Amino acid sequence: MCNQLWITLTCPSVAQTKVKIERLWWGFQKCIAQELRLVCINDMNLANEWIKEFIQNYNENYALK
Repeated sequence: MCNQLWITLTCPSVAQTKVKIERLWWGFQKCIAQELRLVCINDMNLANEWIKEFIQNYNENYALK
């Protein structure tokens, strides 16, 4: 599947890199939870709609250019 989308998966083998990725993911999950509280979303359907906008904004700010 990834090959069809021209995506190359790289698996880190260094322990420090794995820790950095886990911290980044934990922070990202925490960020989403806080953002949902800020916009007063407590319904799964509303959250699913909102996450599309969040991902677009996140990619605009943090994607490699």
